[in-house]
Amino acid sequence: MKRPNLFNYATSELSQDAIIAWLLEWGNPEYKNCDLALHKCSHEIIHFLFRLHSKECPGKIDKIEISKQSRSIDILCIVNFDHAIIIEDKKGTKEHGDQLPKYINDVLGRNFQAEKIVPIYFQTHEQSHYGEVESSGYKLFSREDILPILRKHNSPNNIFLDFRAKLEELHEMFLSYLNAPLSKWDWYSWQGFYKHLQRELKLTGEVWRYVANPAGGFLGFYWLWNDDLEHGCGVYLQLEESKFCFKIGDVESAVRTQARSKWFSLIQERSRGFHFQVQKPARFGNGNYMTVAVLSDEYRVVNEDGLLDFAKTVDLIRNIEAMMTSLFNQTGKHDASISPINSVS
Repeated sequence: MKRPNLFNYATSELSQDAIIAWLLEWGNPEYKNCDLALHKCSHEIIHFLFRLHSKECPGKIDKIEISKQSRSIDILCIVNFDHAIIIEDKKGTKEHGDQLPKYINDVLGRNFQAEKIVPIYFQTHEQSHYGEVESSGYKLFSREDILPILRKHNSPNNIFLDFRAKLEELHEMFLSYLNAPLSKWDWYSWQGFYKHLQRELKLTGEVWRYVANPAGGFLGFYWLWNDDLEHGCGVYLQLEESKFCFKIGDVESAVRTQARSKWFSLIQERSRGFHFQVQKPARFGNGNYMTVAVLSDEYRVVNEDGLLDFAKTVDLIRNIEAMMTSLFNQTGKHDASISPINSVS
């Protein structure tokens, strides 16, 4: 029977900090007889975090000490007095500045040995890449990592059950692009789709993010940057959710009209040989970044049930990539792995 879930109301990152700290504290020996399932769950999480760093967890856990917001560290978990787990906790937000290295340096300054520090970046939502996280010495602990652990343990504790149920619900929301009609896709559907597409196209770096604009913004996915040597600008592909755009960027004002006309004509003509159609956008812009053409039809291919056929959608996108690559080979250089992260508009 469905019942109210605490985490429908405790929605902040601070609430998530609290539940993770609470779960970890259950690993203390004195709580073993209070709830054996929660005690074992805590130990499994701790061992998993050590394994992420290929570090050896203490064979016997005698003491766990938890601090929240200790010198801005979300969660600091001290195991057996000499092992420090640093947890930076996120719910869809991202790291910023040099906060992550600072936390490690702070803990080093508390006389913990480097080999006994376990920096963890816990993200229950999604983000496009974790390059800065990894370069800062942290390992990702994701929703997809913690859920299998929570599923293994059957504590009757309502807080535990609510947290697990909320993560399961969230996970299904990110997978909704597979089982919801295209017209019903939401913020979570698009992120799940983009994450899957990024992995399928083997793209690195930050290739998708929210783009603000006067119309309300969109979640954009951008890739396959090419240098147009003739006009000194760039050419790339961009998904504006349901719209497939062919873009130019970093365009000097003196050559905007020529570059825009050139690439619309090239793309329109070459696309005929690749069996898809493009058209002019509703209006041509006149800025540093402009859409020169859009795909005439929906790029998301559906199956007989009206749901996304991911494999066929990827086939179409790869066909468009092949067309653009053929143009790039005759007009300049390109690198499919480069993302125009600062050029989305």
